[in-house]
Amino acid sequence: MRKSYVWIVAIIGMATALAGCSKDNDSDWGGGAEENVEIRAKSKALSLEVSTKAPFEGTISSSNTLTARVLTSTSTGDYSSLHSNGKMTFGTNGTDSVAYTTGTDSGFSGSAFYPGDQTLYFAGLYPADTWSNIGTTATYTVDGKSDIMSAAQQSDKKGGNAPTLAFNHLLTKLEISVKADDAAAVDAWGKITDMTLVKISNGNNPNKLATVTLSTGAATFSSSTTDSIPFYIYDSTTPAYTDNAVAALTETAITIPTTAGKVAYSMVTPVAIAADTDASVTNAYTIALKTTKNTNWTNVPVTITKGTGSLTFTNTAGYSFNITLTFKGSVITAKATVTEWVDGGTGAGDVI
Repeated sequence: MRKSYVWIVAIIGMATALAGCSKDNDSDWGGGAEENVEIRAKSKALSLEVSTKAPFEGTISSSNTLTARVLTSTSTGDYSSLHSNGKMTFGTNGTDSVAYTTGTDSGFSGSAFYPGDQTLYFAGLYPADTWSNIGTTATYTVDGKSDIMSAAQQSDKKGGNAPTLAFNHLLTKLEISVKADDAAAVDAWGKITDMTLVKISNGNNPNKLATVTLSTGAATFSSSTTDSIPFYIYDSTTPAYTDNAVAALTETAITIPTTAGKVAYSMVTPVAIAADTDASVTNAYTIALKTTKNTNWTNVPVTITKGTGSLTFTNTAGYSFNITLTFKGSVITAKATVTEWVDGGTGAGDVI
């Protein structure tokens, strides 16, 4: 198992001059049309494991595209004044494909060209929309549904080498499976009507505001006293991702089966963990839930453990945990195991 990432390689190519065009068709950046070098990018057909609005599964393809935002600036580390700010959509059919910087939310439109012989700096953000306060940093509010990725700054000039933008996951993915010990437990608890992440790292509020430093791609997180992060339900038959938060469901939403099955997920704030391969964090996450038979919040703390082997990460960003909640007569137990999104370790917790 390996850490998931997305490689996006920015390349340059001469803009094609249409037959009959004259040399006085100059670009905004100076020079004749035949001198314009267009900013574009290609994606390699690598396997992805998350996206936005629902974690993205499978391989980039013509029917499974990836759209990211690529910022360019002539000032290193500072994107307050953008050279271009475009969405790039990548899709392949087994071979490399090219995407151009098109679209805008800050005045740029059409194709983007290299600014003469100046160095151009690139930074990548994912998802392509809903980023704020773009300058030396950019901010995004964690909503539980969307994956967040960033790519550290790279530079290039017209005629230079192709810069590579490597997008890394900034959040931790929690997948929730539920089961009841027996029919009596199902009767005692009823159906799940609400579920939310209420605490991280031994009692702290979940951090919802992500601030990415564009030069490095690194993120920090801050929170308010009222922060909590919702879980989103799966379609029970696939399970396929939906846009429905558990909190929005009616009393008939989630039946607790006697055989464990995935019901929900959330993309949440990462927590720090010691470098030891068998290190654990007690009460790393606390999940609160309500049921039809227990309308008060029940808090379920979850301890995560990296386990033995080569799991040497010191932060859960980019890692996924499958947490099984077992409903008994008066107790909910929690056990966390690593999933294939990224190695995440194991863990367990009990609530009475």
